Amino acid sequence: MSFLAEQYLDLLAFKAPKDYKPAKANEAAIRDRNYIIETLARLSNSLTTFIHKPETPSLLTAPETTYYTVISLLSAGLLTAISTTRADPVPKNLSLLASSVRSAFASLKTTFFTSSTSSPEIYSSLTNMHTMSYVRDTALAMKHSAAFVMAFHEKELARDRTGKSSLHKEVIAEMKALDAVATKALVELKKHIQKLKEALGEGGWLDRMLDWVFGGEDSQVGEGDGEVLQAVSELVGGRDGAEEWAAKVVESWRDGAKGWGMVRME
Repeated sequence: MSFLAEQYLDLLAFKAPKDYKPAKANEAAIRDRNYIIETLARLSNSLTTFIHKPETPSLLTAPETTYYTVISLLSAGLLTAISTTRADPVPKNLSLLASSVRSAFASLKTTFFTSSTSSPEIYSSLTNMHTMSYVRDTALAMKHSAAFVMAFHEKELARDRTGKSSLHKEVIAEMKALDAVATKALVELKKHIQKLKEALGEGGWLDRMLDWVFGGEDSQVGEGDGEVLQAVSELVGGRDGAEEWAAKVVESWRDGAKGWGMVRME
């Protein structure tokens, strides 16, 4: 599924060389459109098949499941979008596919941001970079999908001034809506990372870390999880010997937040 998702993203990112000027532009445009449609149909079919295999849920984390589901829905949505010209009837399944994408992404985003602001503050973010990365990847997939369709539409308008081969206005509206949702989420994520960096720049993290693990004033995280406490105690030699370990963990969090601050959200 990862390979299929990368193929989908490669299709979105492809740009012909600047010096590519086919002698018969109309024929080349038709071939390009057919290739895009064929590729999207293959990807959509393959992704759907893998997602619905009985063993798939046990092999993926919840964020991975959402990501691949969204990629599958996007490939089907773009297939409908590219296949529908302005002269065609309104595509009946496009709004359903777009709505499903937004719903799946909203669930992923809500899960991350809700847990990230729970008590104690930002702890869930520090221990759940996996979900944060898939919030970003899913938003970018949505944004790049919308950009691909819009670019295709503009290219068709430039090639065919009659507008007959350009895309349906409902397609354009749905793509703009997807882009707006993705853009908003990426802005929120960028702000969240900045807050994370600011919080980690404050003092008291060593004591807070020890309290979380061994109990104390700030011990809500994992409270009552005896197995985790025992495992950590055996590894680091109890609370008295845990300061060096805790310092390394906190420093790794700071390095992680710093790295996330350099990640592009576009």
